[in-house]
Amino acid sequence: MSMRRKTCLLYVVSKIKKTLYLCVFMINLFALGSVDAMAGWTTIDVPGAYGAKPTKAYGIDGSNIVGTYGDASGGQHGFLYNGSSWTTLDMPGASETFAHGIDGSNIVGQYFDASGGYHGFVYVIPEPATLLLLALGGLALIRRRR
Repeated sequence: MSMRRKTCLLYVVSKIKKTLYLCVFMINLFALGSVDAMAGWTTIDVPGAYGAKPTKAYGIDGSNIVGTYGDASGGQHGFLYNGSSWTTLDMPGASETFAHGIDGSNIVGQYFDASGGYHGFVYVIPEPATLLLLALGGLALIRRRR
């Protein structure tokens, strides 16, 4: 088969696929009654988010969502939402923190320090087992001192 025929065949196949996708979309649109009902939109708002800088989601991995939100004083904070609880992410000493992406237990973003300097960061979400070991270690130290 010549290169020209292959190119023509690929073009026709791509047009057929696009037409089929459009037909499926239209069938779903008429069956469900609206685009919003079909799309599966979910609104998320960090409790306490306020003002002109509301909740903004930037990354998702599994059930974890990261982003930023504004508070009543105009500050910006990063957040992690795992589907049931919210965690505020603030880089120590930062005036504002923005969480932009997540991959497994790694969150990436940026922050402004107290002098206005702009920096990137990687934050590793502690695993529950790690937190348990730290708590047990702390209890052992307290007990040992007595």
